Amino acid sequence: MKVLVLEDEYVLLKGAFDYLNVKYYGGNLEIKNIGRTQDVDMNNLNQYDKIFVDISLQQASEMDGYSFIKAAEKWVDKAKLVVITGSDKVQQKIAEFGLGPLAILNKPVTFLDLRKVMPG
Repeated sequence: MKVLVLEDEYVLLKGAFDYLNVKYYGGNLEIKNIGRTQDVDMNNLNQYDKIFVDISLQQASEMDGYSFIKAAEKWVDKAKLVVITGSDKVQQKIAEFGLGPLAILNKPVTFLDLRKVMPG
């Protein structure tokens, strides 16, 4: 199973993803982290089983998480997308962007949070 994590501070999530991988997936998860939206190959998004998107990407990214999700909808089923956020206003912003229902994980993210949104 392949997972993409679009997060510029992945070091804060790595432990949760590593533990999830070992405990529930026998080390068989392929986890790829990309820190900037412009480094994502949109044509290949469909190869991932789950895509985690940090809403507040740093200024080094061309798009914030909302804009990335809006663009990604052309390439992947929305069920594959998971929002990662530290904001309590994310539901309101998702509605403003017209993104509809999305799975949301609040930071700090634990391996149990990840397990709830992962397939299988």
